[in-house]
Amino acid sequence: MTTTTSHTTDRQARRLQADIRAMMRRFSLAERADVSCCGMTVAQAATLHALQAKDLRLGELARRLGIAASTLTRNLARLEERGLVHRVADPGDRRASRVGLTAAGQRAAGEVERQEESFARAVLGELPPGSVEQTLSAFSALLAAIRRATEACCPGACDHLGTDPDEEDRMDTPETREKLALGDAEAVVSKVRERYAGFATAGSSCCGPAQGAGCCGTAGVGTAALGYSQIDLDLLPEGADLGLGCGAPLAHLDLQLGETVLDLGSGAGIDVLIAARRVGPGGRAIGVDMTPEMLAAARANAAAAGISNADFRSGRLEELPVADASVDAVTSNCVINLVPDKPAVFAEIARVLRRGGRLVVSDIVLDGELPAAVREDLLAWVGCVAGAERRERYLAMLSAAGLGEIEVLRDVDYLELSERAAPGAFSRLLEGPGIDRDSLRGVVRSITYRAKRR
Repeated sequence: MTTTTSHTTDRQARRLQADIRAMMRRFSLAERADVSCCGMTVAQAATLHALQAKDLRLGELARRLGIAASTLTRNLARLEERGLVHRVADPGDRRASRVGLTAAGQRAAGEVERQEESFARAVLGELPPGSVEQTLSAFSALLAAIRRATEACCPGACDHLGTDPDEEDRMDTPETREKLALGDAEAVVSKVRERYAGFATAGSSCCGPAQGAGCCGTAGVGTAALGYSQIDLDLLPEGADLGLGCGAPLAHLDLQLGETVLDLGSGAGIDVLIAARRVGPGGRAIGVDMTPEMLAAARANAAAAGISNADFRSGRLEELPVADASVDAVTSNCVINLVPDKPAVFAEIARVLRRGGRLVVSDIVLDGELPAAVREDLLAWVGCVAGAERRERYLAMLSAAGLGEIEVLRDVDYLELSERAAPGAFSRLLEGPGIDRDSLRGVVRSITYRAKRR
């Protein structure tokens, strides 16, 4: 080994180890029972590696490993039989549990680490002297490109992979590092923009976990079932309805001829196009979206529908490109929950509405806390829940912005709606450790509400 690895540093060997783990996760080798390492499956070896630093909650461990909760449960059972792991109650949440390594597990993890490093050094030893760093950089860039291309084609398809400490340094790009440096809120915004760009390009979620549905998983239920008029839907060009909503706010907005209406997070244009017809040629329907691909799709849809009084603008909901007191009505469908700074959004709504102006919004709120054991897994699966606020806090933000006469018009269990849209994915969610229907029932709500500018 010394003659073939003399030009390989410890840092380079560890870097390739991390990249190999990432590659196996990309191509689903982590769940393959016939791919083994050190006498155990890759998933079992990865489990030991993930637990070396500290005990982890089961949901967090599944997220780090990028495997289904059901697969993790099977792997843990086999590792427990071998005396390598043990489970203990979580002192912070009696409903949850943690898993950690036994002394034998620590030794086994160390052996896995040594064999992985030996393999990485053997691979690097086959490279010509002087080419190692360049090859490692190219390999990392390739893996990052695979992930970006997969997300562009199939939004959300890589969400289950999560990120582990090794991968954080390997699977990033200069662009990603720059975004993360701006803070967690900007990272969330960036992720939302990337995901919705994929929806716009693909016309829906083409092959990710929410197959046949968008962020809110309602396409399988049908937009008409949310409350949209079938007549309105029949007049839309193909591609305007991506199934990304969680309600039908326009049904309650009571638009009048000649009014100006603003849609926040207008997507491919479904609500703007419907609103434009209702306000007539003398009125105007404005859509604001931060995703260039969505804006391009919306403008193309408006042209295809022959609608000339629709105006699609690029912008953030926290800084609307709309003049003060220039709008009669505001609407939004399952978008505000995705924005980290909700008070800024509500303040902007109050700014652009004329005095006495109204808004009707469909959005996601929480009636209680999600169980600690499932919080991360659940948020990864249903993207619209990721930024959801507790109901009382959400409504308080509205009031603080100067929006009053708040009335909830529709209130349904969002997860029941999602289960009808994607029963297979929902069933897999319930297989996770510590997860049951009763712990989720009624917590995540899809509400449609109205309010007025005071």
